[in-house]
Amino acid sequence: MTEGWTHVFSDACSRIRVRNRQTRPREIIGLTNGQVWAKRYPKTFKIPSDGWIKQIKPDDFVKIGRNGERFWVKVTGFEGRKWHGQVWNQLICNDDLPPRMPIYFYKKNILAIRFKSDKKQARFRRS
Repeated sequence: MTEGWTHVFSDACSRIRVRNRQTRPREIIGLTNGQVWAKRYPKTFKIPSDGWIKQIKPDDFVKIGRNGERFWVKVTGFEGRKWHGQVWNQLICNDDLPPRMPIYFYKKNILAIRFKSDKKQARFRRS
């Protein structure tokens, strides 16, 4: 990530200017707690089981969400209960999280998994 770059993105959600000087992962406030949503809506909101989550390794992808928008994060490592990763795609309504921004999150935030070992056609693991 380039030091000191400025990101401007205009869309229907907002117009925000972010000056990003972070190279270390940071906690993102307001990530979706998939476990809570799965308990509220068990028939329609599915999350990966603990068995699948335990198989996640660096370079695998996990889907997390924030403010109703879901996005992919490439896992880069672990530190205790924290999972480190990089935002992997351009977001529409959460443009304060540019692609490749290092973040950390927790097991409760994981909504879906794509393992690096999966074939070209992604298979998304859910319980």
